[in-house]
Amino acid sequence: MIICFVYLAFFNKARISVFNLTLLVSQVFYILFRLVSVQNIYAYLTPSAIMQSSFLNRLISTPSILFYYIFTFIYPQNLSINNHWETNGISFSTFFFPLIVLIALFMIFVFELWTLFKGKSNFLKSFIFFSFWFFLGLFFHSQIFFTADMTVADRWFYFTFVGLLGMLGVIISQFEKSKVFNLLKSNKIAITIILLILLPAYSLRTIVRSFDWKDKETLYSHDLNVSKDNYSLENMYGAILLQKGDLENAAAHIKRSIQLNSNYGPPYTNLGYYYEKRQEYENSKLYYRKSIEISSNDDDTKPFGALARIELFHDENPIRAKELAEDGIDRYPKDTYLPTILAMSEYALGNKEKAVKIVSEVYERDQSDYVRKIKTGIENNVPIK
Repeated sequence: MIICFVYLAFFNKARISVFNLTLLVSQVFYILFRLVSVQNIYAYLTPSAIMQSSFLNRLISTPSILFYYIFTFIYPQNLSINNHWETNGISFSTFFFPLIVLIALFMIFVFELWTLFKGKSNFLKSFIFFSFWFFLGLFFHSQIFFTADMTVADRWFYFTFVGLLGMLGVIISQFEKSKVFNLLKSNKIAITIILLILLPAYSLRTIVRSFDWKDKETLYSHDLNVSKDNYSLENMYGAILLQKGDLENAAAHIKRSIQLNSNYGPPYTNLGYYYEKRQEYENSKLYYRKSIEISSNDDDTKPFGALARIELFHDENPIRAKELAEDGIDRYPKDTYLPTILAMSEYALGNKEKAVKIVSEVYERDQSDYVRKIKTGIENNVPIK
């Protein structure tokens, strides 16, 4: 929306009023759809290390963050779906070197801007527009004022990438009037050879990266070798191994995730599930409770449901299971698993009519085989396990 408005302000001011009206109408419909139909006001982000970092530490990390995007654009070798790191202290490699490179690039930008302005170029507006696009993208992903659920992500550069290409397009268009163009023109063979090397190389890198997306296990395993000490990837890879039944290797990665970031809730849930699979229920409940404690500002309903499930089916304590389910529903009113546990708890306590009412309301929102099975079982007085 910001880019559209700036574009119109630069190149077509007469249509700004139409754009504003269109924007207003679309936002009204969006708000009605989200709040009335979907009934979702906002989404939670799992707190990341960079989100929990101080403003000063984020500021110190900014040169490395911005340098990462520029370097990856030129040399996309070590790609990962997410990266969690921050610069601890000031050093040459993580602060001064990236800062020097960024300052040099900014000086080139200022020189080009001054050249266009001095020459009264027709491309000046285009260059300013694409520059605004580029710097806006960097600003939102610099982590200075707006923190995200990871430090850097390659996909976040897509927006900024368009602005960068526009700036490069303007710069290249000026070559025809410069000595650089004549130099390139006289070395067509060398330029052609360079392009014939670069284009297939970048294409091959894209193809190779696509093989990493074969499945989640392949992707996470590869990216863990690229993004070292990544607590999020350690946890996700451990969760995949849990699903495969490779419990011990899964536990090793999940525990490593906790070691790297003890304030991150999801690995505690997965470790609780690991102990549940091993039938070590006291340990399991311990880690589920820890996950609930840490994830107080998170959107993770799993530990509530898992803890209530153990209380109901293993400890045979439907009263405690009911209490946990009700607490979870208060925090996550849109979840469907927790009210299903609540219905089964009421059923176990002999409150069939109440249980049927609860599970029927759940079935209106979630017509999965699991909910239908629970609903049918309660209605037909079938023991539920």
